[in-house]
Amino acid sequence: MKFIKYLAPAVALLALAGCDDKSDLGVMQTNPQETLVPLANAINVTNTLPETLSLEQYKDKVVPVVTYQLFDSVPEGATGMFDFELASNEDFSNAVTFTGLDAENGAAGVSAAEWNSALRDFYGKAPEARDFYVRAHTYIVVGTQVSDLGYKAAKKVSVTPLDLGYVIENAYYLVGTLNGNNIATSMIFSHSDKNVYDDPVFTIKFKVTDEQAAAGVMWKVVPESSFKANTTNGLYGTFAEGETAKSGSLVLGGNYGKIVTAGQQSLTINMEQLTYEIADAIECLYTPGNSNGWNPGGSLTLTTENYINYTGFLYLNGEWLLTPEPNWDNKYTSAGDGKIEYNGGPNLPVPAEGAGLYWTDVNLESLTYSTTHITAAGLIGGFNSWGGDVDLTPSDNFLVWTGELNLAEDSEWKIRFNHDWGINLGGDTDNLVINGSNINTPAGSYIVTLDLTNHPYKVTLTAK
Repeated sequence: MKFIKYLAPAVALLALAGCDDKSDLGVMQTNPQETLVPLANAINVTNTLPETLSLEQYKDKVVPVVTYQLFDSVPEGATGMFDFELASNEDFSNAVTFTGLDAENGAAGVSAAEWNSALRDFYGKAPEARDFYVRAHTYIVVGTQVSDLGYKAAKKVSVTPLDLGYVIENAYYLVGTLNGNNIATSMIFSHSDKNVYDDPVFTIKFKVTDEQAAAGVMWKVVPESSFKANTTNGLYGTFAEGETAKSGSLVLGGNYGKIVTAGQQSLTINMEQLTYEIADAIECLYTPGNSNGWNPGGSLTLTTENYINYTGFLYLNGEWLLTPEPNWDNKYTSAGDGKIEYNGGPNLPVPAEGAGLYWTDVNLESLTYSTTHITAAGLIGGFNSWGGDVDLTPSDNFLVWTGELNLAEDSEWKIRFNHDWGINLGGDTDNLVINGSNINTPAGSYIVTLDLTNHPYKVTLTAK
């Protein structure tokens, strides 16, 4: 039997005939009609895949999927060719198609690399067996004639992907100075709800005192298997003993790293790339100042998603400061021209616009900050064709804004500031976020109350 490699599937039953009425001999030339292939009982296709398949067995090869046999009714010289559909749904509604390739022992199939790519697209990178549904889109070719025989030989197969070449455990722990170097009491890293192979990043946060920083906080990473066995075997560390670099490579059986920075810290590890990064992990910035009686714990806060940029609305009516905790142990002060420094100079000045509400952005990496004066807050949405704003009225400290929203029909809307999209709030009414999604509200008339006093920011709708 002969199998053909090809670039694209044929889609119709073709029979070609041609003529040329301008022959030099004055006689019309004709090409005889090729014999049409009968579609019924033309080919027997057998799916030869086992119920369980390991792609590693066919690494850098073609996985044989089918063999076939042409019946005697098919003209001599005919051959079969195939497209293969792979799907995770039994009805093939999410199928991907691969061109059939010659395989060993007179079979046709799909390359292991292509199949592995489809497995990752459907199921992610976890090295686990997954169900696939496979079928062959079958054709018979005789000269220039291609007959489409539809789908044949469907089968369900459990497929194990190619070996990734590395193992990521379900959990990792931190051991060292902070827990007396005791494996049994190691502190667990946090992780997302994704599979660890699809998200190999783990993070842990902890506080380092000035005394601990001066002495150096030693650390290593403990895989779950070592933690459960209560052994120091199989730990990850750094190349050099006492390495103080804030980023680098993790080494199996490596040395202790050392943290020499005080304050709230985070250690992030990537167990696919085997890297680590240490960074300040200040949960929020407090803003004591003239507006709140210089009370860190009673001040408005700036929040972060990356421990670099801290943002939020502040009411400022005089000088102010930034503190990483609700106390006066440490503070960020003014370094002039929109810059800050740690435990340095004077208080931060009130912005040039004077007392009022300010959208504030602080960058702890570049040690800079900026303020945008908020003079208006308004509602905009489908109810007014997203044109113009229904202005809200502020409280004396500009942290609570109220107004009316009248919807003739169900509508989407948002809150924006200064009649511009540069700063806008959306999302859940109990958890408003900058640039959040549109807010959906049923038809009706409402009293709207926007509260910027605490995080998360909220908007309340009260039916009139």
